[in-house]
Amino acid sequence: MTRRNPETAERAMQLRRMTAERLRTMTPQERDRVMQVHLAQARGPVANAMLMRQLTATMLRIKKTRQETESDHA
Repeated sequence: MTRRNPETAERAMQLRRMTAERLRTMTPQERDRVMQVHLAQARGPVANAMLMRQLTATMLRIKKTRQETESDHA
């Protein structure tokens, strides 16, 4: 059984908040550049597809979080 370290969990949440804030303030061109760099670092079509899936999932989570935040403030 794995025990969760509260400090590690808090660091992960802080990193997630910082990442979400950075992505929220990025221009579309900056986001495209980040995606291009990540894709360039991947090796081969399978790795590229997996990376694209991860990036898409991340962007969808950010979009969902942003929509939830906006609806909370409405």
